[in-house]
Amino acid sequence: MGLTTTSIGRVLARLVATLLVLTLATAQEANGLVLGFDGKPVPGAVVLVTAKTPDWHKQLLTGADGRFDVLAAGPLLRLRVQLEGVVRDVPLTEGHARDVEVSFVGVPHTTLRGRIRTPDGRGAGKVDVLCRGVVGGTITNVTTEDDGSFAVRLGQELKELRVDPLGWQHVVQGPLANGKDQTIDVDLDGSRFFALQGRVLGTTGPLADTPLRAQLQGGGFVTATTGSDGRYTLWTDRPVTALDVFGVDAMRRDGPFAAAATAVDLDAKEHGLVLVVGRVVDRNGQGAASTTLYGVERGGPPAVRRTADATTDSKGWFRMRLPRSQRFVFAYREGGDHKGWAEIPTDGQPFEVQIR
Repeated sequence: MGLTTTSIGRVLARLVATLLVLTLATAQEANGLVLGFDGKPVPGAVVLVTAKTPDWHKQLLTGADGRFDVLAAGPLLRLRVQLEGVVRDVPLTEGHARDVEVSFVGVPHTTLRGRIRTPDGRGAGKVDVLCRGVVGGTITNVTTEDDGSFAVRLGQELKELRVDPLGWQHVVQGPLANGKDQTIDVDLDGSRFFALQGRVLGTTGPLADTPLRAQLQGGGFVTATTGSDGRYTLWTDRPVTALDVFGVDAMRRDGPFAAAATAVDLDAKEHGLVLVVGRVVDRNGQGAASTTLYGVERGGPPAVRRTADATTDSKGWFRMRLPRSQRFVFAYREGGDHKGWAEIPTDGQPFEVQIR
């Protein structure tokens, strides 16, 4: 006698229930409360949970109330909590850690304080400072205050600090924080860094307190924030390939800009981003897939080598945002060196770029 639809459903239901019971039986909890150096619940502490199940681990942050809660896929192998640069391993009970209290009160540590100053003597605010250990690897990172100052607690000696690791990559060699509280000042070398300055104008006037991002030659980026009059000063040790402003008045201005560029302004009327939609076709009128596209100010290829602004889909269509100053689109497809360009219509309608 064959199985009916109803009997198959019952078998599957029993199988699912069995798997659920097995999962709940082997899973282990890790939950509790983290107290800071002052004994108060601390949000944002890093919790790392590792289970005996191969390759199972999870990293999470404590909530606003200082608590954490995670269900691990099997008995726990390690539970570690990190606050700033200080780490505590939490004892486990039969592969779990339920309702534990992890306190950093009285945990031995040193405090490293300092200030990052730009070559003009001003504090470098909102800059990331990366702390690397003597045995290698990142311990923690801290962001400077508006005046360039920072303070971080550490549980081990530092090999080095990296100031703005994605942009400046300025290294301060250690050893640092070797058992005693320490204060250091980091002055950026004026012979290495130069200032790029200018003004950011939106559709209604100067943009105050607006983040500005500069893409650097060779990779990475640095940031600055405009003042009340829309002016900015951006320190870099490499040429800037592009400047970007995000938000309602999104803008982009391509470089390169170096020390000789004493004033680089961004104006929404010229550098504001507009939506450009079109299609790349070959000489037979067929859509050209996987074709790279560049916005350019005049017909022909871009003046300098840079990252493409978009790539066509399987039917040759593209959609991207370009500065108003870039009135042309240049298309290039590898394999036969096919290329072409077209002017962007002023009415905003879709258009074609033919490659040959």
